[in-house]
Amino acid sequence: MKPSINIALLISISVFVSGQADTCSNPPQSDKVVQFADALKVICPNSAREPCINDPKAPHQCRSASQAAEPILRSFEKYNITNKNEMAALVSLMALESDEFKYQKNVFPGRPGQGTRNMQMPKWNARYLASIPELKDQREKVGDDKAKILDLLLSKDDYDFGSAAWYMTSQCTSDVRKGLQDGKEDGWEKYITACVGTTASGERLRYWQVAVKEMQKL
Repeated sequence: MKPSINIALLISISVFVSGQADTCSNPPQSDKVVQFADALKVICPNSAREPCINDPKAPHQCRSASQAAEPILRSFEKYNITNKNEMAALVSLMALESDEFKYQKNVFPGRPGQGTRNMQMPKWNARYLASIPELKDQREKVGDDKAKILDLLLSKDDYDFGSAAWYMTSQCTSDVRKGLQDGKEDGWEKYITACVGTTASGERLRYWQVAVKEMQKL
């Protein structure tokens, strides 16, 4: 007589194995990432919603704080950003320029080739792309096409969220960075005006002030 097969038991085992596989493929975020994501939610309240809400004019561009946290942290590691006041400056810049991680391309007025989370101009995107070794072959294929250059930089969140740290470490003077590291408003203002090349508006200041406070908690 053949042994009977307990179907219920097999189903239970199957569900268990499936659940284990899902757990392995989607590991929980580390405490560091969770804490950083929580800080982003305070700095960018609109990014706290899960899932994030796309602008109909910019489909698939939004990221939640939880989605943004790891790529931003990896950019700090890649570009050796260890000072919390510099971290605050970068996060606040991205917060304003991307409307709290809603956009990765310039939508208003819709300037072709301008984008990434700090809304870099096309010439900086071209230089940023040239600094990424693993994109060398693709870069040669797209040539000087601004839109295609940007598309390459948006092909991976690490590139998209890494542009602000790349720009700071490659384009800002040591004097500007020293001012940022001191955590004073005049140092931040110099970063915005002399390195980023725009005005230190009240809205930018508010983002920075909240970011400084949150980064110091980490």
